[in-house]
Amino acid sequence: MRELNNKPRDYAYMLYQRFPNPLFYRLFRIAFRHFLSGMIYHSNPSLKRSIIKNFELAQSFYSKLENLYQDEPSLKVHPKWEEHEGSLKKNFTPKFLSSFCMIPVISRTMAVGKESLPFLDYANKENPEELNMILRKFEETAIGRPAGRKIDKRFYSHTSIQHIYYLSTVMKQARMLSRKQTIITEFGGGYGNLARIATTVIPEVKYIIIDLPIFLALQYYFLISDNPNLRIGTLDKDSYKTPSNDLIKEYDVLLIPSFIIEKIELETDVLIATYSLTEAEQAVQDYYLENILTKSRFCYIVGGDNWEGKSNRGFFASLSRIFDMKVDRVYWEGTGTHELFGERKESLPRRTDRESE
Repeated sequence: MRELNNKPRDYAYMLYQRFPNPLFYRLFRIAFRHFLSGMIYHSNPSLKRSIIKNFELAQSFYSKLENLYQDEPSLKVHPKWEEHEGSLKKNFTPKFLSSFCMIPVISRTMAVGKESLPFLDYANKENPEELNMILRKFEETAIGRPAGRKIDKRFYSHTSIQHIYYLSTVMKQARMLSRKQTIITEFGGGYGNLARIATTVIPEVKYIIIDLPIFLALQYYFLISDNPNLRIGTLDKDSYKTPSNDLIKEYDVLLIPSFIIEKIELETDVLIATYSLTEAEQAVQDYYLENILTKSRFCYIVGGDNWEGKSNRGFFASLSRIFDMKVDRVYWEGTGTHELFGERKESLPRRTDRESE
């Protein structure tokens, strides 16, 4: 696939080259984001009304999630993601939702950059049948103003390029083209883009996202803005012990706050975790190994050897005890980023204790 358009200009970086002051560069980028968000938000009255309407729906959804809090959850969030959570709460306003992919917490953690460009070629090489099916139905969205570029006269956001590769790999390895219905569970759903693509291109798919409440609210806003007919739900306290594959029957997407994961009966066909379980506390990883992954037929994990000083080698070793790995490779040689796809072994070890790191 041939890249057609030129690299978009980064005016902040052009100024930085003239005036190489890091503080000036950061302040200019912040000011530029505020200016552009305001311009987009105020320039189109119908867009502004739509954003406010969907923001109010997302706020109501967020309040419902917050009301689920009971006791302090025993599975703690990594301090880095607590920081990201606080940052998104501050920016969760109608003005910034008009171009939320420019919010630093999104652009640095969920909105992929130009490094995603080779992934369409990877998908074409590894999963051509699944890729063609996705591209026949794929339409990019302008919600959130994601950055991207044209390839073969068609616009793709950088994030979608990477997600198309992920989804084509999962579809091939999980043999989805021959399955009537599949339940996919994603731990850490970004801003909802992988869920959007999956529910658009895969017939009969049911999608579950497990995340922090404010990120679920962003996903709700994004998904409902893109497709108002999408049936999106969450849990209430009366449904905690109902198996998730029963709960999701009336929805297309089920959004579950991570702090109640210990209270629910989660069953899934495929568990996806791209740069999320590898960025979780060890107690969270251990809980998923013992209680979630052992109930999942397939798993698809992407993440680094290390994150914030924590090694993931023991986690990867434990995954290999539960799953027969059909895909086991390293992205970008030298970065230590692993891509793993496994099918659960018929006979599992009684415990999933970590091997020595």
